[in-house]
Amino acid sequence: MGVKKIRKQAIILIVALIAIALIVGIVFWINSSGTSTSPKVTAADPSNNSVNISVNKTIKITFNESIKSGSMFIELKNSNGTLFHINKSINGNILTINHSTPLSKGAKYTLILHTGSVTDSAGNKLAMWSSSFTTNTV
Repeated sequence: MGVKKIRKQAIILIVALIAIALIVGIVFWINSSGTSTSPKVTAADPSNNSVNISVNKTIKITFNESIKSGSMFIELKNSNGTLFHINKSINGNILTINHSTPLSKGAKYTLILHTGSVTDSAGNKLAMWSSSFTTNTV
């Protein structure tokens, strides 16, 4: 073999190795993108510290990505610490919470989503999150 042919084969081999390294890097980046980040709450209805909320209000929590059930350890309690029975459902990136009985008028409530109560599709757990609101007096 001539020197030119060996040099050409070496260049082709180097270019192929670089291409393989780039492809492996891109595949790794695609597979790891967003999979190590926990879901985050982007909106709450009612919002934190809101007042004059209906005693029959359906609570909706919106996340930055689709979520699924984790432990579903979610609490709704009043300022005395009394827990209220709630029903929970998930649709895409929205967690909906309904309480079985009307809340008390003029009372402060805190919703707590415990760590791991919901996860994203990769299994990343929500960090503990809470929000409070006060019901109307009428």
